[in-house]
Amino acid sequence: MTGGGEFESGSKICHGLEPDLRTAVVEHADLVSFSCDKLLGGPQAGIITGKKSIIAKLSKHPLMRVLRVDKVTIASLVTTFQAYLHRQEYIADKVPVYKYANRTIAELDSLVVKLSSKIDCKKVDIRSVSSKGYYGGGTLPEYWIESRALLIEPLQKERKAYPDFAHRVYQLLLQAETPILSLLIEGKLLLDVLAVETDDLLQVSETLNRIIYSIFSSEDL
Repeated sequence: MTGGGEFESGSKICHGLEPDLRTAVVEHADLVSFSCDKLLGGPQAGIITGKKSIIAKLSKHPLMRVLRVDKVTIASLVTTFQAYLHRQEYIADKVPVYKYANRTIAELDSLVVKLSSKIDCKKVDIRSVSSKGYYGGGTLPEYWIESRALLIEPLQKERKAYPDFAHRVYQLLLQAETPILSLLIEGKLLLDVLAVETDDLLQVSETLNRIIYSIFSSEDL
């Protein structure tokens, strides 16, 4: 069992913490089971592959009628595996988990700079900080990816007047028409850009500006 479903070695996903699918099959495991979502990046489902004789026995088990997937799931799986057949460039475009896990620090720094340039309130301090992105769930619960985040806090002279600034922005971002999940770390607000697309920057910045301006008194802005 490979569990997470990393298709092959060489990406920045499992880092050798579990065998990739290609290696497990090539090394002649009788059966290999893995998740279709998680690291594979497909729909929520599971796959068992291996020796035909064993698969044939499994396919005749009464539980197969309960466990078989629908046509929508199969169509999604076909699209996912087609991405792998087209190799790395296509995978990065079609399978988000691979795109985000393989982002370079230069790419992340660029996203932070672009986002910070769109925050126009003069009463906040904005800077880039190191951050950690996590795969989450039961796949790699403690394994993290180096990332970058935008730290936003009131200017030093304003902090006493707005001690709950980070918490208020965090909550208001979640309540926005398009909710945005930020981070609250040691009382500070961070926006990690690991899974942010360039096309999202305008909407994120507009939402942030609206929330920040609503917190400060309009007469001082």
